[in-house]
Amino acid sequence: PRHGRSQPQQLLEQSCSSCMPQALTLYDPSHPFIPPSLQGDRDLNVTLGMANFLASKIPGAKLQIMHGEGHISLGLNRGSEVMQSLAAALD
Repeated sequence: PRHGRSQPQQLLEQSCSSCMPQALTLYDPSHPFIPPSLQGDRDLNVTLGMANFLASKIPGAKLQIMHGEGHISLGLNRGSEVMQSLAAALD
């Protein structure tokens, strides 16, 4: 492996490189708010590997896996839980 990383890790980093700048602009290290990271385990657009990678880059982030949900169905089926998680993070 190049630079000590496995090929899957290299591919993950490459695939996240396009979304990473946008995702990390939401995180301000000077502000204590850590938004909840909710992820559907059936999401084919943002895979669990990508979600774990992104969450690992935000200190204090905790990834919550929503079983049975995809990219769109997470908000449609679990919108109430998503809003409750956001509200709890703001308290």
